[in-house]
Amino acid sequence: MSFDRDSHDAMFATILSRLEQQDRESASYRAEVRETLRYISDQVTKTNGRVRDLERWRDTTKGKVIGVAVVVSLVISLLGLWVEIVSR
Repeated sequence: MSFDRDSHDAMFATILSRLEQQDRESASYRAEVRETLRYISDQVTKTNGRVRDLERWRDTTKGKVIGVAVVVSLVISLLGLWVEIVSR
């Protein structure tokens, strides 16, 4: 018995082997996508931590600036009152 490329069995075997190859490629692609998503998730976690630190630093700096502004305002007000009292 010789191999007939045009027989139904041969065509079915060819189709089946191509489908299996596509399945392997698809599984490889899915694994690559999963790995990429994991990497992106790790980078987002790192970035969120950095942003949180920067926001904390900004809030601390704002508080310090407000504190200095209040102290300067009080000093100027007290100096103004002192000048009024002394000039009488």
